[in-house]
Amino acid sequence: YELLTYHPVGPDKYIALGRNEEPGDFSAPDSRKVQQLLEIAGLSGRPVFLNGKRIAEHELRSAD
Repeated sequence: YELLTYHPVGPDKYIALGRNEEPGDFSAPDSRKVQQLLEIAGLSGRPVFLNGKRIAEHELRSAD
């Protein structure tokens, strides 16, 4: 899985495409949400990447 966090170019691209409807929420997920998503992706047993960097298996588990 490849998880990509938000970057601020999204809203400008949306406007450039001439989209008339509201673009929705373009906010970046907080670190807790990113960790939750990494843990879920890790359950697949497949390699997981975050913004192009492979995440080690031990980093996919919660520290709780």
